[in-house]
Amino acid sequence: MAYTLVGAPALGFDLVRTPSGANVAEVVLRGLCADTATMQALANAHPGSCRPECWREASAAADTLPRMTTALAAMPTELDLAAAGEPLPTQELLTRLTQAPLGDLEALDRFLRRDVLDWTWEVVQDVSLQRLRDRLACDVLCDAAASAFCATVLDDDRRRHLAGPYLSVARTLPAEPVDGSDPGPDAPDPVTALLAQLSSWDERDREDWRAAVDLLRTGTGSWAAAMHDAGWAAHLSGRTRTTAAHQMRAVLAFRSAGFSSTDAAEGSWNALSGVVQAMSVCDLLGDEHLGTLLRPWQVARGELPGR
Repeated sequence: MAYTLVGAPALGFDLVRTPSGANVAEVVLRGLCADTATMQALANAHPGSCRPECWREASAAADTLPRMTTALAAMPTELDLAAAGEPLPTQELLTRLTQAPLGDLEALDRFLRRDVLDWTWEVVQDVSLQRLRDRLACDVLCDAAASAFCATVLDDDRRRHLAGPYLSVARTLPAEPVDGSDPGPDAPDPVTALLAQLSSWDERDREDWRAAVDLLRTGTGSWAAAMHDAGWAAHLSGRTRTTAAHQMRAVLAFRSAGFSSTDAAEGSWNALSGVVQAMSVCDLLGDEHLGTLLRPWQVARGELPGR
């Protein structure tokens, strides 16, 4: 599956189920807010000629990660076993589904280079080109993302080697990346306020959220339609990068709130992602779709977000 800015909730779904997924989200946020000065700083930190070999090793390691398609393909066999009265390894199947990403390292690399940093490309005689500075900067971002995305299958030395150049630059940048969506202190971003609240949740808050997700689970068809329209609203209004940044911040908040990868696989991430997407384009969605996406928050918290 390809990762895209419009489909950032799907990338978020993979990241909240990956042990170091929050680190990938931080790299994506840095890419979304990067300017020419940041790109030059990243390019200056490029590891040089050792990079191709390091990337080959990361790619080989990534090939050993579980695949969602493989896990789903095994389900008919599991069901046949159940029909024949054989024991069904339910927990093993759930574990495979919980851990398997929708996309892969190649999809993440292309997402960063062509979607997140689309402004660095230009077309010359029908050929898409990047200047050397931007190619080198992309390498540094992609290596850091690979280090986190493949954390479970890379040794510590290789992870540190891949992430080192990026971290040396990140230490010199503002602690909190910005995406240009903050309208200023007189009109605080409602998504930022919502995620700040989420980050402080305790176990009772998490239980309320899980209960709301379970209660509303039968409405997944309407949720998908609402998410589709919200994605198009963001695209048509020029807010795609802003909403993608909101989704990446939601990954960080989801982890800070104490939710697990199992919570994410069982619907807690999709429900939160829908709330964030709705809040990002609330002025453009019809009442029905807006209500569908905001309902988990209303049920869990007793009020609509932003109130």
